[in-house]
Amino acid sequence: MTSVDSREHGEELRRAWESALRILTYRERSRKELKDRLLGKKYSPEAVSATIEKLERLELLDDEKFARLWVNSRINFKPRSAWLIERELREKGIEPETARAILEELLPPDREREAARQLAEGRIRHYRGQTPEAARRKLFAYLARRGFSPGLVREIVNDFVPDDDPDCDGEEPE
Repeated sequence: MTSVDSREHGEELRRAWESALRILTYRERSRKELKDRLLGKKYSPEAVSATIEKLERLELLDDEKFARLWVNSRINFKPRSAWLIERELREKGIEPETARAILEELLPPDREREAARQLAEGRIRHYRGQTPEAARRKLFAYLARRGFSPGLVREIVNDFVPDDDPDCDGEEPE
């Protein structure tokens, strides 16, 4: 490698480092997300690998920390099922074992059930005045799109829209 090549390589490393820091100022990222972003900016694979390794050494990039933050964010701001959150984490490059362990800790079945119940509480008022069949169908679809299991969705829908509800007033069950 000539001195010009060495300078160019050093310059690319510096630019990749600065770009990574800028990306991480917006929000935490997984290793895969950051790698994809840097490669998308046309940095060499060597510069990307060196940057990611340095960030991990300095504890500025940590997949487990990222996964915990992602799960907490989903629980608190965009409730979804554990299954759907696990799928999101896998898409972001988090190892399946890591994702499952964090979800078991932060989103056990009783907390997932409560999340589905809260979503139903917030949504049921949209179905006032509709037939019970229409309200049941729409609430079922709403919860299913958020990844909750059919069994849990049926349980929640039955609690909020009983079969014998003649006018589907959308009130919370007693």
